[in-house]
Amino acid sequence: MAAAVLTVLPGPDTLLVLRTTLAQGRRAALLVMTGICAGLFVHASVSSLGIAVLIAHSRHGFAVLQACGALYLGFLGLRSLRTAASIRPDAEAPGDLPSGEVREGPADRLPRLLATGFLCNVLNPKAMLFYAALLPQFLRPTDPVFLTSLALTSIHWCEGMAWLGFLIAGVSRIRERLLHPRTLRWMEAATGVILCGFALRMAVAQRF
Repeated sequence: MAAAVLTVLPGPDTLLVLRTTLAQGRRAALLVMTGICAGLFVHASVSSLGIAVLIAHSRHGFAVLQACGALYLGFLGLRSLRTAASIRPDAEAPGDLPSGEVREGPADRLPRLLATGFLCNVLNPKAMLFYAALLPQFLRPTDPVFLTSLALTSIHWCEGMAWLGFLIAGVSRIRERLLHPRTLRWMEAATGVILCGFALRMAVAQRF
């Protein structure tokens, strides 16, 4: 139940998946989703090894992670704004749109899409703190901490894949209706502003 609540709460991960589905198609969004959900096991590992607690109570460690997360979200936001500026609002067909943003990309873009989702999740300090606070409550003194943490995280992974997959499937069905250049331009611009807002909020957020 706790993992389900965290899964459905909207945040940078959800926004990134929705944006990728609309701009690049279902296949690209599934790759981003896979990267995002893979990052959950990094948070679990960091939490189970006690590193998350050390970072949370380290003045410089948490600040570095927070800065990296904010910079990366800001980078994604600025990239969306740049894409919005490059779209011709008077284009008549999807073929007139920037090919790297609309069409599902070739195989050489697979690592970049996976890395985009992975970094968006891993560089979120709030997710790290959530795992550090949540997982110990479900561990017994006799449990192997690392393996049990990974097993519990697999529940969150399944729910995350199912929820984001559901969103991708739903948005994919209406993608063609929303793919008019003018509409896509406004969506990219809105996504860029929201991601930059997430970045600013992360940069100024308090540790606890």
